Amino acid sequence: GVVAGYYMLARLSSPQAVESLGRIGADRGEAGVAYRLLQMALIFIFTLRNGNRIPEGPGAAWGVTEHAIIPSIMQLKRGHDWLLQDRLRRRQPISPSFRDPSLRIVVVSICAYPADHPLALPKVTPLNRDAYARRHGYALRLHMEPPIIGAHGLGLQHAKLATVLAYMQSGEFDWIA
Repeated sequence: GVVAGYYMLARLSSPQAVESLGRIGADRGEAGVAYRLLQMALIFIFTLRNGNRIPEGPGAAWGVTEHAIIPSIMQLKRGHDWLLQDRLRRRQPISPSFRDPSLRIVVVSICAYPADHPLALPKVTPLNRDAYARRHGYALRLHMEPPIIGAHGLGLQHAKLATVLAYMQSGEFDWIA
């Protein structure tokens, strides 16, 4: 399974960082790859169940549970965030006028959850995406319900790729995020 693969890659890339939950190696950046791989595992867990749970059957087959992945991510995140903040403090500021204003940039987001869905994403995502797009002067294409452009018949977890492809083919934007 994909989840187990990402988990094993994280453990192979930085075994001490994963085993120590980020206490070893985070200050030297060794945990960064493991952290990102575990984030990918969590994305697949979320895609499977639309929540942070691995079904019991696949979890047993893969030899991993969300209880092994999520605490590791939380600990590795602390060290990773510290490292990123340290790097940011050392960087030179970039002027807000650096971006070419003629570029047509769009943020594409799908938030097509049923009205009774237990997660807060349908309430939080639209405001977050709108604020981000406005702050940076980007267009926003927020899809709140299926069918989604170019993704008829696809599950929602695959719809984003088809939707982005449809925007690419339209030629309306130079950059799609």
